[in-house]
Amino acid sequence: MITSWGKVQGVPRTGMKRPLLKVFMINKIIFFLASPLDKRDTDRFGLEILKQNGFDFEVWDFTAILNPERSKFYTPPDQSSFNECRFFSQKEEALAAIKKLPAGIFVSCMLGHEYKSYAFFRALSKYRIPYGLYSYNYPSFNVQKKSTIRRILNITPVKLASYLFNAAPAKYIGIGPASIVLAVGGEFFVPKFSVCAETKILWAHISDYEIYLRVMQQSIPQDDKMVVFLDQCFPFHPDAIGNPLFAAEEYYPRLCRFFDHLEAACGVHIVVAAHPRSQYEGKENLYGHRTIVRGQTAELVRKSRFVIMHDSASINYAVLFKKPILFITTDLLQQARMGLTDYMASLFDKKVLNIDQSYEIDFNDGLIMNEKCYEEYFNKYIKKSGTDDTPAWQIFADYLKKQDKIGWK
Repeated sequence: MITSWGKVQGVPRTGMKRPLLKVFMINKIIFFLASPLDKRDTDRFGLEILKQNGFDFEVWDFTAILNPERSKFYTPPDQSSFNECRFFSQKEEALAAIKKLPAGIFVSCMLGHEYKSYAFFRALSKYRIPYGLYSYNYPSFNVQKKSTIRRILNITPVKLASYLFNAAPAKYIGIGPASIVLAVGGEFFVPKFSVCAETKILWAHISDYEIYLRVMQQSIPQDDKMVVFLDQCFPFHPDAIGNPLFAAEEYYPRLCRFFDHLEAACGVHIVVAAHPRSQYEGKENLYGHRTIVRGQTAELVRKSRFVIMHDSASINYAVLFKKPILFITTDLLQQARMGLTDYMASLFDKKVLNIDQSYEIDFNDGLIMNEKCYEEYFNKYIKKSGTDDTPAWQIFADYLKKQDKIGWK
């Protein structure tokens, strides 16, 4: 696989030598991560597919630098067996390692597009290391969460820096565009600096679609007495360590009271599809007597009569298996999530049930599916219309293998 380098588009030459053409073989892919690698990520990032296609690869874990609280207090519940990981605790150490990378490296950059990641994007550009991005679309990227006044009142130096980082033209911040964007779903979401005319956009589907295809090969009959709740683990989510949206005692009892009512009124039992990063071991009583299952969300949704949720990304499975959706919220959740549940429900022509105010469900309307809404959601957020069922990372591997030039012209 041949890679050639020329002028780094959009990157000022100040402090940098004029690029010289280099031709070399890409022999390794390095993943940059801001969270500990778990089994789910091993599958989502296509590590086995890349291995089968003859690529050497390793993982660089920047969690201790970018998310120090998560690094200290969070261990993935389903740890990956992949052991080619390199852990960095100091930014200077990581930047020095990037500088020393030899020819033949391609970086799959899974870092957030925010100011605290700037130094790593800048280093990749400065040392002319080709990199790719993984991009997916999700309704939270589109919803207007706050009014203009509220956004102004909530400005902090960190938020302002991140805003300017994403809005600034690449030539002013010294970052070259990605060589490749693996765009899953019908649209992709990346900052303006990430792409240019030469960036190759590889359209694919989100990893949930691949899981859906596998589950469809299994014999799983529907259980009309079972309803599944898509848990989001708000009080204990690793993204909110040290600063949860609200306390467990303010959240779980409200859900349990509503679930008790629904089970008695409808003659069903509710199973909790636990968030993949949740750790309910030792805390099973938070959902009362209900079964909590992690790692089988697709199977549970397929088996269920209908789905209950707030604004979980696992809504993909409800769409794929064409299950009715009951959107619920609470007063606390409405305040913390700025109406995201309402926005997501609107995509399906649904209203949200605030369980702090009412338990009344109109089953003649609330659980009827709008086929057009499901199709629109599928095409926008799960799989671009017209694409085939080839796994996303196989598309990525196929593209790399057949290219003789990867990088900025």
